Amino acid sequence: MTVYYYSLAVSAVSFLTACTALFFYLRVPAGWLCDAGESPGTEHLPENRCPHRKTALLLMTAVSSLAIMTSGSIHPDIPDIDLRRILFLSVVSLILFPAALCDADYCIIPDQSCLLALLTAFLTGIYTDGLAGCVTAAGGGLLSGTMMLLASLFTRLASGKEGIGMGDVKLLTACGSLAASAAGPGSWMSASCCVYVFSILSSAVWFAFLLLCRRARYGDARPLGPWIVLGSLLVAAIW
Repeated sequence: MTVYYYSLAVSAVSFLTACTALFFYLRVPAGWLCDAGESPGTEHLPENRCPHRKTALLLMTAVSSLAIMTSGSIHPDIPDIDLRRILFLSVVSLILFPAALCDADYCIIPDQSCLLALLTAFLTGIYTDGLAGCVTAAGGGLLSGTMMLLASLFTRLASGKEGIGMGDVKLLTACGSLAASAAGPGSWMSASCCVYVFSILSSAVWFAFLLLCRRARYGDARPLGPWIVLGSLLVAAIW
């Protein structure tokens, strides 16, 4: 298989993953898209979700393709194909993309997505390294979740209002666990920390860009979930 056909196959798999993720997002119960105690409204109806669907499909396909291409060492003629890693990244994308779309639409991250991501992390760790993999996944989630929780408390104390919500904390906990299970016992701490650092820095750079373009103002709220998802997929691919 040449690099051209490999890239074509990766693009096809990534596009199918993006379409499936969007399909799931449009059909999840409306109650998943609301805060606790909030009743769903017309804005939560499937036809009102993800208004820019073509752009979302393009971005999800690009992110999934980048993650899969990064996960393999592509030689001049024949890439080193790891089907298990491709399957892992595709499953993780299917779980995390709907959470990113929900956060972009409603600034809500469904607990169901976080729980499913945690379950995937633990199952991957057990399959890869047995009990050590389970401990690795738990340690990665605890480390990244604690860092994000401390960041949330710091922003609340510094600004007097919530800058990082608990949904972001839960999502980063799950993503840190996924990254740790992908990295393995030898480098799980580095992988979990990288997810946190990449998420914070990438969102900060994007917000600074919006400020320069005058498309945002200081104090505006912007979803962090898409950047957490992007960081976790790239870190899981690299490790």
